[in-house]
Amino acid sequence: MNLKYIIALITTSYFEFVLACPGCAGSSNNAADNYTVYVLIGFILAIYVPFYLLFKTVYKYRHINKDH
Repeated sequence: MNLKYIIALITTSYFEFVLACPGCAGSSNNAADNYTVYVLIGFILAIYVPFYLLFKTVYKYRHINKDH
């Protein structure tokens, strides 16, 4: 492994907590923000899962018209 990657892994795993604003982290003081994290997770999955399937299919059939 490259030294830059090892240093990046060590520095990113050094922190034990993630700092986020209370609105993004789903603060417990406001009842409207209780499901913010779940909504964000839903949007992320709704975007990344179809694109993953699309690119996996494109990668699988990339040589379909090539002469052997």
